Amino acid sequence: PSPDMIPNRPLRFVFVGRNERRKGIQELHQAIKQNPEWQETSSFTFIGPIPEGQRLAFPHVTYLGKVVDKHKLMAELRNHHIMITPSHSEGMPNVIMEGMASGLAVIATDVGAVSTLVNPETGWLISHISTDSLVASIQATLHTDSEVMFNKRTSALSHINSSFTWKQVAKSTIQTIETFLQQT
Repeated sequence: PSPDMIPNRPLRFVFVGRNERRKGIQELHQAIKQNPEWQETSSFTFIGPIPEGQRLAFPHVTYLGKVVDKHKLMAELRNHHIMITPSHSEGMPNVIMEGMASGLAVIATDVGAVSTLVNPETGWLISHISTDSLVASIQATLHTDSEVMFNKRTSALSHINSSFTWKQVAKSTIQTIETFLQQT
């Protein structure tokens, strides 16, 4: 873990996703609108095709649009502290794995397989998405000690490296197939 994993203030949050109802962007926008004081303690970056007319006009909110260059996306993720994925539904979200592989702690909703990635060691898991639950989670991050934040970020990176690299997934798949073949 490098010293840049210790977050400076303000905390930098990032949302990566499409402008779909199931992605929870409306709740995130509402949470930001309800808490103008966050501009003193945080910044929010949205990556994805969010229409101009649906963007917030606050000094601490930035929209980068759709980023298709993988290297630019990874560089942008590494420039943040916390990924927010407030989805109503997901499977096994690649975006969370990419964020964690970039050393981000994660705020996410407990849907699909998200809880196999996000836990109290790697971030904040929201039981159900609502503006209030999102506000509470963001407030919790804003009051998190720098050392605890460092530990969450390094745990996220470690969790991905130990269980979700292609090498680890291939090894697990081969073991599952071998076990199945031995049972038949």
